[in-house]
Amino acid sequence: MAELTLQEVAAITGGTLDGDSATAISGVESLERARKQHAAFFVDKGSKNRRRFLACKAGCVLVTAGTAKPEKVGALVFVNDPDMAFIALCERFARTPAPQPTGVHPTAVVAKSAKISASASIGPYVVLGENVVIGDGTVIHAHSVLMEGVEVGKNCLIYPHCTIREFVKLGDNIKLQPGAVVGSDGFGYRFREGQVRAIPQVGTVELGDNVEIGANSCVDRARFGKTILRKDVKLDNLVQVAHNVEIGMGTTIAALSGIGGSSVIGDFCTLTGMTGIPDDLNVGAGSRLLASCGPYSDVPPGSEMYGQPAYPAREYLRIHASIPKLVNMLQEFRTFQRQMMKDARQKPARKGKE
Repeated sequence: MAELTLQEVAAITGGTLDGDSATAISGVESLERARKQHAAFFVDKGSKNRRRFLACKAGCVLVTAGTAKPEKVGALVFVNDPDMAFIALCERFARTPAPQPTGVHPTAVVAKSAKISASASIGPYVVLGENVVIGDGTVIHAHSVLMEGVEVGKNCLIYPHCTIREFVKLGDNIKLQPGAVVGSDGFGYRFREGQVRAIPQVGTVELGDNVEIGANSCVDRARFGKTILRKDVKLDNLVQVAHNVEIGMGTTIAALSGIGGSSVIGDFCTLTGMTGIPDDLNVGAGSRLLASCGPYSDVPPGSEMYGQPAYPAREYLRIHASIPKLVNMLQEFRTFQRQMMKDARQKPARKGKE
């Protein structure tokens, strides 16, 4: 395994070393699990993380300026942003898989009309339908299926068991994790003459450059027109994007979230885990929807929302903090009510006029 001296760590991260420059590390780890051969990073996010830092035994920790060194930590590297600096360090220790051979594996099933770049790699048992186009440097791993008319740009990475339905268009540098489905039918049905009839989904899906779709996530094709994920959109695992949705560039959506049909998510939004967006709702650019958020109406740009139904985050936290007080308030009300009833019974009746 490759090693880096702490002097090299400081150079890679753009930091200032407080420790022995000749000391070497051979990997990266969390604060809890790091040992003398590891580097870790510390961001002061609360008392729990501070306790982890104070008990850390790493050979090196990336921290902000002015942070005191715990007794068991070997050295500190002072950086402006420990999280981002740690990413640069992780890239140096990342295990890079062996490059896939260019060309088409003999077990792949490829239509005669498909156009495949000479620098692309088509893995075992891949199926490419009629008029499929595969760009330069794209790698398609085993058992993936690309149906008729699919266009895939340059330097895309499609992991095993992905399905891309007919006439879907992918930009450059797309990454699909295992089991991702792009272009499945939108969920559209009507009750008619005592039966549930499917509504034809005749549109398609378009993914902009640098889009990433997590494992077993689904992006449905449009009823008409396009479902669009713009440049740099990132979906976690198990995310559902319905028909005719538009997601703005740079937006990230965490696991178990669902976006209802025809909704529009603005640029650079963050939707955390289990967020649910109803049909035909707009989320303004730069908004953050926190865990399990469920807005029932349009979200203004730059909002931070929490809860279901969703409230502005600070208002929701105030409401949530007041809930435990309701029990005491109810008890006090009932005590007051009983006293009022008792007083009413004990109050002497007024005598009538003689």
